[in-house]
Amino acid sequence: MKPKTLLLCVVAALLLSVFVVDAAPVSAILLPPEPPLAPAAGQWIVSEEDAIGGLIPQYQLEAPAGGYALLQSDAVRVSGYTRICHPYRGGQYGWTSEIRALTAAGWTAVPTTSGWEPDEEGKYMTCADVGRGTYAVFGFWDKPAWWDMCPPAGYSEFFMDVRDFMLFAAPPASLVVLDAPIGFIEVPHGERCGATGSIIFSDGTEWDLTGILYCCNNKLYWSDSPPF
Repeated sequence: MKPKTLLLCVVAALLLSVFVVDAAPVSAILLPPEPPLAPAAGQWIVSEEDAIGGLIPQYQLEAPAGGYALLQSDAVRVSGYTRICHPYRGGQYGWTSEIRALTAAGWTAVPTTSGWEPDEEGKYMTCADVGRGTYAVFGFWDKPAWWDMCPPAGYSEFFMDVRDFMLFAAPPASLVVLDAPIGFIEVPHGERCGATGSIIFSDGTEWDLTGILYCCNNKLYWSDSPPF
């Protein structure tokens, strides 16, 4: 059997196993997902712990005039120079964040960066290097160009959410001990979509299965013309 044919057989068996275990109903009409309702869900992280002066719950803040941006977090008081970060899941779905400082003139934006912290295996964060003051996360949403383009042409029926997709793989022969009891193995599951439709798993591996499944907006879609 040719190596390519063998690989397709393995992938087909993998998909069949997943479908039997946790298949989702097929929907013929798909609507674009809504942006996250809580783009900044989570807690502040301050690099210098002794610089934390306290937190002000969001509901206790006076309704600030954010202009084009919305208040999205509690406020953190900082007593000295440090780096502050806040989870910002919405940054993956078209939200743009601004960390702002409370001043006599109102909430003023400070230089803000957003991305995966400390790397792609971490969390998507919004961060700023700040001095003494009170800070909060503001944000606004612009619909990304790809929002209404998922899945691309050639893929249609919804299969399942990427987080429900589990990777079944046999251990190498050298690790199999026949006279030992079978233990529990943590099975990697889908975590998020790659930039080109690939699937990134919880163990950090990335599989390009776009000949069969396309991953976008954290959902998996069937190929109209699978290679088997």
